[in-house]
Amino acid sequence: MIFNDWNAMQQRLAQLNLNNSNYAFNETAGIMLIEDFTLKGLLGDAVRLQNFLFGLVLDGQAEISIDETKYVLNKNSYLILFPEQVARLNYRSDDFNGIFLSVSGETLKILQHSMPNMISMFLFIRQYPCAALTDENVKWIKQYHHLLLKEAKDTTNMFRRETCLSLLIALTYKLSNIYGTQIMPEPQMPNRQADILATFVEILEKNYKKERGIGFYASKMSITSKYLSITLKKVSGMTANEWIQTYVLQEAKRLLLNSRMSVQQIAIELNFTSQSFFGKYFKLYVGMSPARYRKEKKSIPTNL
Repeated sequence: MIFNDWNAMQQRLAQLNLNNSNYAFNETAGIMLIEDFTLKGLLGDAVRLQNFLFGLVLDGQAEISIDETKYVLNKNSYLILFPEQVARLNYRSDDFNGIFLSVSGETLKILQHSMPNMISMFLFIRQYPCAALTDENVKWIKQYHHLLLKEAKDTTNMFRRETCLSLLIALTYKLSNIYGTQIMPEPQMPNRQADILATFVEILEKNYKKERGIGFYASKMSITSKYLSITLKKVSGMTANEWIQTYVLQEAKRLLLNSRMSVQQIAIELNFTSQSFFGKYFKLYVGMSPARYRKEKKSIPTNL
């Protein structure tokens, strides 16, 4: 079975009769968390992810194939998967138990946008998706995971989405610190692909408000647009256009929710030729007009 979207994964997991107290979906934050997960019912399933997946083995053993490469997971082993990778569970022991976190593709883009200094770390993790953690690190990760699960289920928190995203960023930094201090080899010169991604993001950070064409960035880097996009897709899971769209849309959303600027002023700020063109661009990728997005999503009054 191939899972091609977030909803399909939710539906499949819903069939596994999980204890309601041990899992949480938060669609607005784009996260799913499971505790005491035994993987029963998943043997043999091939999963092509559009989501980021983190798993930590607390007991037992399992064997999983990632893009046809087999990995054995023992107690305290973790697993990290990125969008577009194909995973298959080949074996699980009867006493297998673990915790899992799935992050939607859209939320993963937010993380990448919020943490541009972690690009080289993401690339290393993609190359080495499994390793063992110390008991102390497992304790830390379990605490973060449990707190994130509780917040994801707290429907009384009017800032639930923001709280979950902040905790997710904190957890990502914690994992990256573990990687950087205990798992990664001695620092090495980054390879050509990592260089291209890092350079692209640096140029994008400075120019995305004015330049949305891939040709501008490729020219700045003295490479072709095609090579740039193929390389970015390979190392980050996103094409150049998707990176540009993510930066532009995140800034547009930020201005809509956290400023008094009119839609027309935001269109000018982001170098759109007209408010109409900005509106069509925004609706194409977000699914609603800027005005409607502001009305539906803005939860904090401007006249505090």
